[in-house]
Order: sequence, then C-alpha cells, then structure tokens
Amino acid sequence: MIKTKEAEITTFAINKNVEKALDMAEQYKDAFLEGKNALMIAKSQGKKITQKRLDRIFWLGNTKKEDLLKFIETQCNDSDFRAIRSEIEERSKTQWIEKWIYMELRAWLINIKNITS
Repeated sequence: MIKTKEAEITTFAINKNVEKALDMAEQYKDAFLEGKNALMIAKSQGKKITQKRLDRIFWLGNTKKEDLLKFIETQCNDSDFRAIRSEIEERSKTQWIEKWIYMELRAWLINIKNITS
C-alpha cells in the first residue's frame, strides 16, 4: 500500500514536470508566432527589417525557449525528458509553422540529452 502511494506521488511529480514543460513549449510557440506576425505587419507597412528589429521581435520567444530548456535540464529526470520529447515529436506533425517550431525544440532537446549523457 505504501509503495503504491509513493508510486502515485512520483507519477504525479513526473506528470507535473511534463505538464509544466509542455506549457512552456506552448508559450514559446505562441511568442514565436507573435514575433512572426509582428514581422509580417512591419514588412507589409514597408518598414525596413534590420537585424536589430529581428532581434527585438524574437527576443521574447528566445527567452521562453531558454527558460524551457533550463527547466528541463534542472527539474526533469529521464522519464520526464522522454515524455516531453515524445509529446514534442507528436506536436511536430502539425501545421507547417508550428511543425518548424516544434522540430526546433526537438533538436534542442536532443542536444541537451547528448550533452548530459
């Protein structure tokens, strides 16, 4: 009985980490899409697209990605990592822009695992 309760607690903790990481992935995707939309609006208004403007537009998305990767590295165990990576791979099978974002996240996750292994 005690082992079952401990297993439930462990499963809950794993699910909580996975859920938080996937929520962070969604925030990254949304920030990236907002940046893309801002870029398209600026372009349609005939504004010059400089590197500084690009950096400013995508700063928030990059910050969200860094937060996600840091969370995964510091808070998630191997089981969490596999669940997150599996879900990211599933999400990469969506619309083209979202697919690109999730494929980038997947590549970052692979790099994290290779560095920590």
